[in-house]
Amino acid sequence: RCFSVVENGNALMYARSGKLITNFDNTIGEEISKLGDGCYDGEIMGKDFIELMRQAYRKEDVNTDGTYLALFDYLPIREWKERQAKLSCEQRYSILVKRVPKISKHLRVVQRLSTASSYQEIKKLHDKFVLEGYEGVMIKDLDSPYIFGRGYEVMKLKAFFDSDCEVVR
Repeated sequence: RCFSVVENGNALMYARSGKLITNFDNTIGEEISKLGDGCYDGEIMGKDFIELMRQAYRKEDVNTDGTYLALFDYLPIREWKERQAKLSCEQRYSILVKRVPKISKHLRVVQRLSTASSYQEIKKLHDKFVLEGYEGVMIKDLDSPYIFGRGYEVMKLKAFFDSDCEVVR
């Protein structure tokens, strides 16, 4: 997870823990700094999660080729600073789509799909995304303001794969 805060053309990227992420300043950071003031909420993605984590905090020989920031939300800088969200999820996404260029090497807006609010329909989308290599699907209330923390306004449906094994000595 990555919160990119842009103010006056400067971008600072933070992990969910609040730790500053600097290894992507010359790639993702450079592109996101051009989008205008605000907080851009997303997730840094790469070909391989483990390799991506190695690069995120590496001190030397950093290789961020093939990485990008998958963006799924936006907040005006004032709302971010004051922790008082006013815009709805739908309004924020509309602004995000307008700000991010359609063709960008290091930024991608996560496509949003609408479906009936039934488990069966959501599960169909979930299964499609899992087959494409994602871990699940996010379900959002489009009328809700941004929530600083966890709430029912954003929920994740995620498949769990497990197996039972007999321990043999």
